[in-house]
Amino acid sequence: MKTSSLEASPFCFSLMSLFFVVTCLEFADLQHAAGRAVLPGSWELIIENGGVSAMHMTLTPANTILMFDRTDYGPSQMKLPASRCRNDSKDLALKVDCYAHSIELDLLTDTVRPLEVLTDTWCSSGAFLSNGTFVSTGGYNDGAEAIRYFMPCSDGSCDWYELSVKLGVSRWYASNQILPDNRIVVVGGRRAFSYEFFPPSAGQ
Repeated sequence: MKTSSLEASPFCFSLMSLFFVVTCLEFADLQHAAGRAVLPGSWELIIENGGVSAMHMTLTPANTILMFDRTDYGPSQMKLPASRCRNDSKDLALKVDCYAHSIELDLLTDTVRPLEVLTDTWCSSGAFLSNGTFVSTGGYNDGAEAIRYFMPCSDGSCDWYELSVKLGVSRWYASNQILPDNRIVVVGGRRAFSYEFFPPSAGQ
C-alpha cells in the first residue's frame, strides 16, 4: 500500500508540548482527588490461568475479551485445538508451533478458547471498524507488514484471518485510528516516518 511521509513543524512541536503540560496537570488533579476519595469496587479472580499473556487486550462488541501475545517467545500454556499447528519457517522460536498465542474470553460463561495468529503481533497496533471487526496491523519479524483481523461471532467459530495485501512499510509500535469514512489510518512505527490507510483509497 502507498505511504505518505510525516514532516515535523514548529506548530506540531508546540501542540505536543501543550498536550504534555495539560496531561500532566490533569494527572496531578486525579492523583489529588484519588487521595481523598473512597473508591468502590473489588477484584475477582475469574480464571486462574488463561494460558496466554495479554500483551494486547480489547473488549469486543460480542461481550468477549480478545487477548493476544507475540509468537516468537516459545510455547504458551494453551495448545491449539484439534492438533493444529502453525508452520512458520521465519519464526524465531518455533518453526512448528502447536500453541495458541491468542485467546477469547467469554464474559457470560467465563470460559476461554484458543485462537491462532499466523504472524508475529509483537507491538503491533490496531483499531475497530464500525462493524465491530478488529483490525491489527504490523508487528515484528514476519508480522511487520501484516494486516490481520478478527470479527467477533456468537457461535465460537471466528478466528484470526490474515490478508494477502501488506502494509507499504514495516510497522512496529505504530498507532491506528478509525476515520469518519470507516477507514483506519496507520501512523508511524519504529523507523517508519510515514502513514497509510486501510482499506487503501483507489490508486493507493
